[in-house]
Parts: sequence; C-alpha cells; structure tokens
Amino acid sequence: MKKRIAAALALGVSLMMSTTALAGTWVDAYGDGAYWKYQNDDGTMAENTWVESDGKWYYMGAYGDMMKCGVTPDNCLVGKDGVWNGARLDSYDVLDEDAAAAYEKIVQTSYNILDYYLFDADQDGTPELFVRRGTCEADYMFYVYTYNGDRAVQIGSFDGGHGGLCTTRDGKLYREYAHMGVFGLCSLTWDGTTFAYNPESLFEEFVTEGNVYEDIMARMGVYDLWSYSGSDLTPFN
Repeated sequence: MKKRIAAALALGVSLMMSTTALAGTWVDAYGDGAYWKYQNDDGTMAENTWVESDGKWYYMGAYGDMMKCGVTPDNCLVGKDGVWNGARLDSYDVLDEDAAAAYEKIVQTSYNILDYYLFDADQDGTPELFVRRGTCEADYMFYVYTYNGDRAVQIGSFDGGHGGLCTTRDGKLYREYAHMGVFGLCSLTWDGTTFAYNPESLFEEFVTEGNVYEDIMARMGVYDLWSYSGSDLTPFN
C-alpha cells in the first residue's frame, strides 16, 4: 500500500486554494531585501505554511523565511521570487509503508545527523533516503539508502558540506554547493547498483551582488529539495 509523503501537508495544497489566508505584513528580515518573512495580523510569524498575498501563493519555511527556488514539503515548485508557479514535482511523492518503517529506523539510529532528504533517484517508484551526518561543514557526508523490498541498504555516500540537493522539473538530481562566493552543481548518477557522485563540477559560477544564488538557480532551472531535520519523522507517519 502506497502512502503520500507528508500526507497532511500534501492535503494542504488542495485546501489552500479554497482557504482565505490571514491578512498580514511582509517583513524584510535583515534589511537587505534578501530574506522575507510574513507577519500575521495577530503578531505571529508565518512558519511551515502557505500564505496568500495579492493573489499569489508563497511558502514560509521552518524559521519563517520565504522559500525561493525550491520544492516545498507538498512538492510545489516556487521560483526565485518565492511565487508558486502552479507546477508540482511528483517524482519522489510516494513511500511504501514497509520502506517508511525501514527508513525511519535508519534516521532514528543515525548519529550526528544534520538532516535528510527523500527523492526517487532511480525512478523506480520508491524514494531513496539521503541522510547527512557529521559535526561540521568540513566533515558532513551524505549516506544514500534504498529499500530492496526487505530492508534498507546503503548504496553510496558522498561529500555533504556547504550545500544540499537540488532537482530539475524533469526529476534529475544534483549536488549543489555554495562556498567562498562560488555556486556549483555536481552530477549524481545511478548505475543500477551504486549511487555515484562526480566531484568534478558540471557547472560553477561566482556569486556577486547582482548575481545571487537564486538568479543562478533560476537560470539553471534547479530547485532546492526540501530537507527534514533528524528529529522530524513526519514522512514516516
């Protein structure tokens, strides 16, 4: 039996169009126009929820920052301006209940876990689990697991510092990194047995005042995948 990852959040996509969002005010979080938050009329900050403003929908993340160039927990794609463009990404949308139990065990027993991702990298209908562990940017590593019908097995590992995972609208997966003023993308490939990481960058570009991360990502057509903290077991329930 299949179940949708973060089912309650996914249900919210269909509900949000028929729900009137609380009126509120946009807040320039740091005064530089780069990070925006949304303050509701009751004084609370919108977090982990959609807000509607001037007929457009925006997703506010765990710390209230407006998501840009990313995939929301309910698989909607938002652009560099934060606006949902009406598109959804369904390539990592379902998780078998047995796989969920196996992955939950991995997450709960992993030490020094920073966060984890779920994505159907081999496009077989079951998402892979990408667990990022370590103590600092210098030693963060991604450990990749797949479900073989009986248990979760590790199929690869690669560097996880200074970045995360991103995807294209057609479901290709990349390792992104941002360090010392440089943004880059590396390919991640599946050969049917092993998940491999190519450390030689497919793309690399300097970030400048007039060429910020979101500008580069929009040109490349990539979106940050949603990551879950190690204590968040929502996808497995």
